Amino acid sequence: MLNETMNPSTSLVSEARPPVQPLARQIQIALFFTALFVALFLNGQRSLWDTSETRYAEASREMVASQNWLYPQIEGHPHLTKPPLTYWVIASTIRVFGTGEWAVRLGPAFSFAFAVLLTALLTNLLLNDPRRALFAGLLQMLSPLAFFGAHVLTTDTFVAVFVLGYFWAMWNALLASENSQGRRWALLMHFFLVLAFLTKGPPAWLPAGAAIVFLAINRSRYPWRRLCRPEGITLLVVGSLVWYAAVLLTVPNAMAVWREEALQKVFVASNRNMPAVNYLPILLGGVLPSLIVMLISFRSHRLSAARAKFFAAMAPPQRAFLSLWVAVPFIVFCLSRTRLPLYVLPLAPAFAITAAAVSPSSWFQSGRRGMPAWVTSRFALVGISWIVVLIGIKAWLPLRGDTSKDMRPVAAAIRQDSQNQKASPHLMLTMPRMGSGLLYYLDGPPTDRLENHFQNENNLGRSRQIKAAFSRALPEDVKEYIVLRSNDVSDYERFLAPHVQSVFSNSEWTVWRRNSQQPVQLKPPVSPAS
Repeated sequence: MLNETMNPSTSLVSEARPPVQPLARQIQIALFFTALFVALFLNGQRSLWDTSETRYAEASREMVASQNWLYPQIEGHPHLTKPPLTYWVIASTIRVFGTGEWAVRLGPAFSFAFAVLLTALLTNLLLNDPRRALFAGLLQMLSPLAFFGAHVLTTDTFVAVFVLGYFWAMWNALLASENSQGRRWALLMHFFLVLAFLTKGPPAWLPAGAAIVFLAINRSRYPWRRLCRPEGITLLVVGSLVWYAAVLLTVPNAMAVWREEALQKVFVASNRNMPAVNYLPILLGGVLPSLIVMLISFRSHRLSAARAKFFAAMAPPQRAFLSLWVAVPFIVFCLSRTRLPLYVLPLAPAFAITAAAVSPSSWFQSGRRGMPAWVTSRFALVGISWIVVLIGIKAWLPLRGDTSKDMRPVAAAIRQDSQNQKASPHLMLTMPRMGSGLLYYLDGPPTDRLENHFQNENNLGRSRQIKAAFSRALPEDVKEYIVLRSNDVSDYERFLAPHVQSVFSNSEWTVWRRNSQQPVQLKPPVSPAS
């Protein structure tokens, strides 16, 4: 019955448990579309930021423009640092809806909504309580980590939903009453594992490693062999590796790129090496609503015996699944040399499920109009207020801005000037890694990129690239724009000032337009006599 409640001390899954009470279809639909609305609201207001967002967007735009859907490219060169699924999703939305920020963030927004729904469905499997399942889904929706992750164009929101997908299918397979039904769910689990691998490669399987540890400890409790059927393993191996094999046949240096991504950047060194200690506040702050619910639940157990039951709720082997879900990937993330804030995003649902599991039964007893007590209490008002705060922060972010990462105004200045000049832009980027946003917002103009950053005049004067660029004649309908950081202007202007005109400048970026279409011989200035 829907009104039945669960004592927190009850184990997540028992061998003699009754059939799972389904979460009403109307509730599933309402939960999904509420989450989708929350994710899509103001999702196109902020520009795409360098380097991650614009790199994914530009590679996807080039995929559509070139019609090469096999592998992503940037500036016409293969870009193989990540598998293709994220690029395929973004490219599909670009093809249908165009290149606006709202369109390219559709994938993360839908992933957020599906993650909320799957959190509820997985909770219902583990707790066999639809009301707690709905509560867990709403806690996942309130998670700042998940909410802001849906506003950022990276692989992590996609990985989070696929992790939930393979855990949901896994538990359905383990709890199925018939082997044939369990095998079908196991196939779905392997399908989600393939999707996760094609999104981020081996790191997407870290939570699955936690599940393997859990099943190894509890191998006598569950029919784990259902998960290892030949058809499932075949789907997993073939589905995960076929893209890599196809790329190896067409891109000779692909293996070297993957080796660097899988070994060098994970075990040796990486330029994305946020301090490991930062993961703790990011994760705890990112699941703050769930932590608050846990704290309130703990305080509601006034007697020491009741508090012991609160802790015992997390002790049975089945509850260890949630702990391992968090602990195993978290430890690996901390040990890895590559660390970014959203890597811990797939861990957030475990906190929402745990909070729903330990919440007092009184919260889920019927109140007015037959609704759970928490719906008609202050919790509903607090939840709505929290969503308003999160949306307010999302609206404030574009106003605050980050000029070091925002290439949209730079691109707008170049576009306006090139239109005034009645010419097409040709870019010269002086920064080795940044600038994908310019390519994206200008629809991929021809681009030269300096391989090194020059720190002084002598190095700049000897630069073969920049000398070669200025020594060539430009067509009459082409204007060349040099893009550089504003604090690097002094390194370049003594050589280029006679030959360029300023087009744009802010605190971070400066754009010059080359004056002459004719070849120019660059010479370093003569130093004044001492």
